[in-house]
Amino acid sequence: MPEPEPEPEPTVYYTVTLPFVEGAVTDPVAGDYDVESWSTFRFYLTLDTAYSQSQPVVTTSRGETLQPRTSDGAYLLKYVRTDVEVYIDGILLNPPPVANEPIRAAAPEPEIWSEDACLCIRLPEGLLTSSVRIFTAEGRLLDSFRSTPGLNRRQLPTGIYIVQVGKTVRKVAVK
Repeated sequence: MPEPEPEPEPTVYYTVTLPFVEGAVTDPVAGDYDVESWSTFRFYLTLDTAYSQSQPVVTTSRGETLQPRTSDGAYLLKYVRTDVEVYIDGILLNPPPVANEPIRAAAPEPEIWSEDACLCIRLPEGLLTSSVRIFTAEGRLLDSFRSTPGLNRRQLPTGIYIVQVGKTVRKVAVK
């Protein structure tokens, strides 16, 4: 009498867990998958458009870092022989776009200073004429005139003055 055939070893399965990650989709989708012992589990990772500049880092509970396969971008979890959890990090929202525009120079301002008991005002190029008002420290209008292009000088008594040239206002000490 021939010996009965032994029962085959039952197939052993382990669970691979793919996480849900904001900004990315896995194929197959996030969830738990039964994988036959010593088999390879394959998945793909696709970034959403708003997260496309991210550099995903895929690791496992076994302590390994997975790299996408060059040929098709698949991630391979080889030789599954325990339950394994997959972690996906490094997926961040893209930074807002940068609008590169030329920097405009501020409008040229007149130079206002004093020397040799005189108030000096130099209008920058392109500023043809401007109204000038000179006030005493007490706020009394001392003089008012229209400046001409280039250097304008006015002799003033020693003191502190508030000088307005167009929209520019400066405090000047005349000595």
